[in-house]
Amino acid sequence: MSKYSKDAQNYLEKVNEIDVTELKAFIDRFNTHLEKYILNGLSSYFLENIEICLKLSKSINYRRGEVLTRRLKGYVLSLGGQYQLSLKSYKKALSLLNQDDPEYGDICCSYAFNYYCIGEFDKSLNLILPVVKDGDVKRVNYILSYILKLRGEDFLSYDIIDNCKNLNNLDIFYKVNSLIDLNRLGNAEDILNKAEQQISPNDVFFSGYSQSIKARIANLRGDLATQETINTILDKLSGRRSMYHYIDGLLNIAELYISLGDVGSAKVLLNSIKEVKGELQILDKRMYTLLELSCLKKDDYQGAYGYKKMSSDFMKCINTFVIDRNLRDVTEFLYKKVSMV
Repeated sequence: MSKYSKDAQNYLEKVNEIDVTELKAFIDRFNTHLEKYILNGLSSYFLENIEICLKLSKSINYRRGEVLTRRLKGYVLSLGGQYQLSLKSYKKALSLLNQDDPEYGDICCSYAFNYYCIGEFDKSLNLILPVVKDGDVKRVNYILSYILKLRGEDFLSYDIIDNCKNLNNLDIFYKVNSLIDLNRLGNAEDILNKAEQQISPNDVFFSGYSQSIKARIANLRGDLATQETINTILDKLSGRRSMYHYIDGLLNIAELYISLGDVGSAKVLLNSIKEVKGELQILDKRMYTLLELSCLKKDDYQGAYGYKKMSSDFMKCINTFVIDRNLRDVTEFLYKKVSMV
């Protein structure tokens, strides 16, 4: 990446002396190169290169180049749990586009996913409605599936995600978790094994996350994890390349601790999750449920009641009239214009 960074700096210094076509071609190559490193997670070095690429695009008013760089910036900020900053990046990218531009639908759905992550479900649905009206439902089904799952509509949520083809690794993990929630453990394990074949041997973090899911499946079958296994997974997760998967992996470990009867370790871990999760809200219900269970294991009924209330309050936020109406509008257009793909 350093070579592209140096070349970009050189271009910036001589921007008025270089053919615009050459500069646009370089920016496109730079964006493609940056995309290869996006799953490495959020880092100051990556963001520095993003800013250099943005400066170069803005220096020649290259709108498409700026849009693609801002999309990458939004995505990596989202992985790092910086959802508000990610929203700003997607908002700026969207402001540079017309609704008929090819990048519009993808950015709109990424923007919507960020709102979903921080629990602003009405804004998330408002963003995907224009995409549905335009007939582009490829990414919309993902958002719908996520929201429906949080509302407890597990079977409908899974049907939607199951009909989405060509899932990437992160979406496959989501599908596996949906199967686990439906107690279809054999199917979940089969898909997880296939997903693991796509994970690079050097990808320690996502390998650890996958192991946490495997341990959870084994635990639900009654095969309890050892402390050694838990320590190995925690060590791998410490890379924290994706905030969502990091927190979800820790919740898997907390579940293992509770099954082992080590409620003290479970509560310590769950309380640490509350401290580090930042803006991420979509895993709160699962966190509160595990905290409630850990209290019940210790006959702490007052504590259990408190966490049960927090879980109930969270569910109220996703079952409002506004969200019901927006879901109805989205699904109405989906069924009217196209069948779910």
